[in-house]
Amino acid sequence: MAHIEYRIETISTNGHGSPEQQLVKRLNQLGSEGWRVSSMQVEARSSYGLASTEVLLERDTADGEDFRRMVAPGA
Repeated sequence: MAHIEYRIETISTNGHGSPEQQLVKRLNQLGSEGWRVSSMQVEARSSYGLASTEVLLERDTADGEDFRRMVAPGA
């Protein structure tokens, strides 16, 4: 029986390119690892142009894999 593994990722959009490009790039990286977005919370930009997005991700795990383990952000 398959289980679902969850992960919370904070994605900062203060680098090069538009915030949308940065967010999509990171989500595509996570998607290539099998993660799907379950929900997102976007923080408003500060006067310095910094913003971050909290993303709840999920993916199916194989049988026998410990689905309760925590996955550190950026792992």
